[in-house]
Amino acid sequence: MITFGKKMNYWPLFFSIFWALFVFPFALVLFQTTGVNAVIWSLGVSVAVFLFVSGIYYPTALQYDYSYYEISANQIRYYDFSTRLKKFEMIFLGPNTPMKSLNMDEVEDAKTFGESGVEKLPSVALFDPIISLPFLTKVSVIKNPYGIELELDGGQKKYISSARDKVYDNQTCTAKTKAALDLIQKSIYGRQLA
Repeated sequence: MITFGKKMNYWPLFFSIFWALFVFPFALVLFQTTGVNAVIWSLGVSVAVFLFVSGIYYPTALQYDYSYYEISANQIRYYDFSTRLKKFEMIFLGPNTPMKSLNMDEVEDAKTFGESGVEKLPSVALFDPIISLPFLTKVSVIKNPYGIELELDGGQKKYISSARDKVYDNQTCTAKTKAALDLIQKSIYGRQLA
């Protein structure tokens, strides 16, 4: 079995809770100076921050951080990022997130997409490392798309992204992508010969 990406974990949930708790004391101090019920308003602000991080930020960025694929001779397993609700559920399910399965019988053709080289990015970390470092992987994945394009029965297309792995080790990722493509094509050609 060949794998790409990072498996889902509880980090998005912990990160959302962290920011909600981080904002609470600041909101408490702010609301105490205004004379309103500070605890209730601070809790409201913390809940709003939690909902923003878990409901808006992560559903937008999740597929860049946790695009995990398992490719075997019989099937391809992956996380379903098709709707915002499914992404939101993934945050709370963490490693228990169910994976969808695609039978190799459904694959008609496969080829790589993207460039095998890595585009150099300007170093935003020089300007503000604390803000930019969490986003550098996402930016690199977006600017350097790479992986396998599958053509399914009925002309549908499915993309297996190995861009996240490529950010960390370009040569190993390129070799793994070619090995996965060979495995998929052997399955296709074996089915055509039978």
